[in-house]
This record gives sequence, structure tokens and C-alpha cells, in this order.
Amino acid sequence: MYLSADEIEKVSKSVIRELKSAGIESFDENKAETIIINVINQSIQDERALEEDALKLLQQHKASMGVGFDQEKALRMIKQKLAEERGFVL
Repeated sequence: MYLSADEIEKVSKSVIRELKSAGIESFDENKAETIIINVINQSIQDERALEEDALKLLQQHKASMGVGFDQEKALRMIKQKLAEERGFVL
């Protein structure tokens, strides 16, 4: 699932509100928001790259999977395996 820029901003503001409500107030809110947005955007880019790699692997091995295999299930399995290898949480 990918987030729009507005959704990412809402998430970052929510995280900052939670930090403040937890009593953590000695930080630059603007800098924290920028960092949170950058982390989310990087995560989205990493997930897109993982999905592209999974699709490439699926295409490379499609012929060897035989007739009648579930392409969506195979793609999910490949993505999960790549995510595990890369230490990425889906």
C-alpha cells in the first residue's frame, strides 16, 4: 500500500503528537517531521524496488512453474522471501 504526500504528512504529524503526549517535548518538530517523512518515503521506495525485483524473478521462472500455477500467490511468496532476506517488514 502506498501513501499520498498528504497521507504521509498526516502520519508524521500524528507521530509528533504521540511523542509530545508521551512527554517527549525537547525536539525540533519541523526537523522531526522532515525525518519521519523521509523515512516513510524511503520505505515506500524500498517496497517498490522489492516488488519490481519480485516481478522480475517471477517472469524469469514463470516457465518452470508449469501450467495452472497461481501467479498472485507465487508473487506474494517471492516478495515475502525477498523481504526476509533484506530484513524488510511488509
